[in-house]
Amino acid sequence: MASEELILLVNTGAAYSWIPRKLLEKLEVKPTSTARFKTIKGDIVVREMGYAFAEYEGETAPTTIVFADEGDALVFGLHGLESL
Repeated sequence: MASEELILLVNTGAAYSWIPRKLLEKLEVKPTSTARFKTIKGDIVVREMGYAFAEYEGETAPTTIVFADEGDALVFGLHGLESL
């Protein structure tokens, strides 16, 4: 299984982790659904979502991820934190 080390801002205000689409495609992560999100500015954006494994200090867990577009904030969200 391919992997990539990332440094992300932990954001407990974000339900899901937002990871760059290009990286997820490189790692062959497949989208499984689409969701609408409200940005901090109040705009509505539509993004694909999928599943990936997160690892931190030897612990590994599945988490829901958002396929972030260029310009989106990249964060590690609450779902990933709680999974670990």
